[in-house]
Amino acid sequence: MTDDNFLRLTHEVIAFRAAGSMSTEDKERPLGTVLPLRPEPAQAELWHSRFDYVPVSASGDPEESRARSLTIFLDHIALLAAGNSHLLDERYEALLEDREADLVAKARELHDALTSMSDRPTRWDPVVELLRSLGA
Repeated sequence: MTDDNFLRLTHEVIAFRAAGSMSTEDKERPLGTVLPLRPEPAQAELWHSRFDYVPVSASGDPEESRARSLTIFLDHIALLAAGNSHLLDERYEALLEDREADLVAKARELHDALTSMSDRPTRWDPVVELLRSLGA
């Protein structure tokens, strides 16, 4: 929250929202969330109507513990955002254990069998879509 470019862009977004046709409720909605390593009450107060401040650790925690907490939290968010779209993708095959590779091969075979059926009943469409969403 001290980078000049970031602050300039933040003020541009604030001005854009103020000039736009958004509802008052939307204009007052925070732009995002800041995850400082420790509580920063002065910064949180300065930006109280623009950003939510959520410290990742208590102020008494050691610095390395705070940084680790943030890393774990961000890794968890990335995991949730990534989903499982890679599970049946051939590009990730080398990451699989042997027993997983067998299951992946069977799932791909099922996908291939279903998609090659010219007269496939539509009741199988959800299965095909699920397998596609997993990378088949």
